[in-house]
Amino acid sequence: MAPAVDQYDIAIVGCGIGGVCLAVGLLKSGFKVTIYESISAISQATGGITLAPNARRALRLIGPDLGDAVGRAMTNNLTPDDQDLFFNYRVGCAKPGGKHQNDDVILAHRCAEGQSTGARSDILTQMYTLVPDNITHFGKRLVHIEDLGSERGIRLVFRDGSEAVHGTVIGCDGIRSTVRKHILGWDHPASNASYSGKFIHRGIIPMEIAEKEFGKDRCANSNIYLGPGGHLLHFPVNRGMGVVVAVYHASQEWTYDQWTITTEELANQKQQVDFSDKYKNWSPTVRSLYSNMKASNLWALFDTYDHPAPTFYKGRCVMIGDAAHASTPALGAGSGMAMEDAYIMVELFKYAREIGADVATANRAFDQVRRPRTQLCVEASREAGKTWALQHGGCGDDLDKVASEIPDRYNWVWDWNDKQELLYGKRFISADTL
Repeated sequence: MAPAVDQYDIAIVGCGIGGVCLAVGLLKSGFKVTIYESISAISQATGGITLAPNARRALRLIGPDLGDAVGRAMTNNLTPDDQDLFFNYRVGCAKPGGKHQNDDVILAHRCAEGQSTGARSDILTQMYTLVPDNITHFGKRLVHIEDLGSERGIRLVFRDGSEAVHGTVIGCDGIRSTVRKHILGWDHPASNASYSGKFIHRGIIPMEIAEKEFGKDRCANSNIYLGPGGHLLHFPVNRGMGVVVAVYHASQEWTYDQWTITTEELANQKQQVDFSDKYKNWSPTVRSLYSNMKASNLWALFDTYDHPAPTFYKGRCVMIGDAAHASTPALGAGSGMAMEDAYIMVELFKYAREIGADVATANRAFDQVRRPRTQLCVEASREAGKTWALQHGGCGDDLDKVASEIPDRYNWVWDWNDKQELLYGKRFISADTL
């Protein structure tokens, strides 16, 4: 008879931000970890992330070296006096005869250490300096999971025909998660994310062009322009070499097979690539930002709002980050939630191992403490998107009301009570074990 599979022989499916944070924390605590990733190299990772106070805290709790590694890939606001600025909220489309004019700042929203952003591939490259070379297997797209029982482990089957068996499987495989389908059932409504009714047109403006068009101070910092039916934001990237511009559009349908498509691909298909007409009545700054974007693409916003997962685990299989609770980016909170997930999971696994609890119990505790907060973030992100587009029922196009609501929309995210979550989680594991 084959020896029993150690329940703490852990497979992490997906080496995104949450997966690597989790791997670093588990490795520091002496767990055996293997990572399986569908892409062939970190350099293929796309998109970027925003760091807010709760995300920074989670990174430092996992390990100061992890916080330092991520910090090396981030770009903060460039103006010395605005290092604590999160975003300037500005008028993007002033109402005729209204009290606010185009480009007016209705709120300079600030927080500890301000807002910083980085490219996902750069961040992962820095994070991977803390991960041994031999534990990640690239080019492994998961297609099937089979629970063989507590003694025999969980079998993973990959598209290339290879297989692996581990005691515990943690899904960090993003919004199109295969692990989620295993946990919930392939036909469950929550097994697939839903289109949110919005997409983003995003691109980069070289800094020398941005400074000529908008002035050095404006493009050196993070700004959001609010207006009817959408909003535009921009912030510096690559240590000030460029400015990312993201324009949020409302659209009831997304008709493309892929969720991200370049404007060059659209042009080749003779599809519309110029959406500037929607913003013809907005401020000259917004129109100029839009027209100067280079290498732009469209990004459909999917999330788990319509069908939230009723559980994040099944036995010794569990999911975190976008695999469990994908949100739209209006609050810039998705990656931070995944970092929080990683820290809480590491600590609960450590405690479960210490008192001899089953991993399934730790997974259940994780579900109990993390699902309410993370699913609230999905809902709050949708609501924030409506607010920035001046479409929220509570404040509409009253910019003073919008400005008064902005801090509260973020504060509960930033004021993460990790100690309370861990206390609750450990009590849950103890009650179920001792």
